[in-house]
Amino acid sequence: MTGWNRFLGFLEWSDADAGVLAVLDWAALAGPYTDAFYARIRAVPELDHLVREHSSYERLAAAMQEYVRRLADPPVGEAYLERMRAVARVHGRVGLSPDWYLGAYRLLWEYALQAAWGRREAGLPAALAKRLTADLVLTISAYQELMEERNRELETARSLLSGAEQQLTAEAAELAAAATQARAAGGRMAQLLAAVAEEGRTVREQAQGAVTQADAGSRAMTVLGGQVAETRKTLEEVAAAEAAAALEAVRAALDQAVAAFTAVAGRLEESGRSIHELDAATGRLESQAGRVAALARQLTAPAGAGKEAMP
Repeated sequence: MTGWNRFLGFLEWSDADAGVLAVLDWAALAGPYTDAFYARIRAVPELDHLVREHSSYERLAAAMQEYVRRLADPPVGEAYLERMRAVARVHGRVGLSPDWYLGAYRLLWEYALQAAWGRREAGLPAALAKRLTADLVLTISAYQELMEERNRELETARSLLSGAEQQLTAEAAELAAAATQARAAGGRMAQLLAAVAEEGRTVREQAQGAVTQADAGSRAMTVLGGQVAETRKTLEEVAAAEAAAALEAVRAALDQAVAAFTAVAGRLEESGRSIHELDAATGRLESQAGRVAALARQLTAPAGAGKEAMP
């Protein structure tokens, strides 16, 4: 608003106006004015509801009487300005709109004019008009400032909401895109799972076949193992038999060699043959010893190896 002192100059407020107002006994008028004022407020449901919800008639009546008593004070000074701004803030906080405030203020103006009616003091009606107008303008200006502040707060809130809405819209679009991708991925995953399931069935069938083959192979190996054991036993029996036969042949060959040597020795002793006969007998003995050695090699050879033919 315009500077307050400048506005008072526009109202033509002066110290003389304060002197004129002082002729009225505002303390005596405060009680009747307050009773008449709140009797009218009680009759309006909206206003009565505001009073009962946010305060009480007792508290408001005390504040109203204090206000009426101060009407003789000039509308100047920081304390006065702050007091009237506080009134505007309280009315704004409880939700009293300016139209109701102005209508209620008309009641106060009427009561003040009735008090001045018939008085002979020059300038009393004009002084009352200046004083009440000053209070009214200051309160409405404070109302306006409060509304502007709230409008700024609302604009800030709208801006924040708009930004939040845009962000939510962008996030919703991202979520929708993500949902689309998720559905596509879900379809691919379903196909993959179906393929894996089919592959699993194939592997299971192959595994079952492998188990069957393994069981058959195990049975075949068992049979083969039995056959090998039987063959080994047979070979061992054959080897034992061949070894026994070879030993018997060795014994027979040794017996023949001993008999031949004994016969030769006997003949030598008996007939005294020459050294030449002894050499011939020795050669025959060596030949017989060779046959014995061959038989001995057959005994030490592995089972199943080929046998040397005896001379």
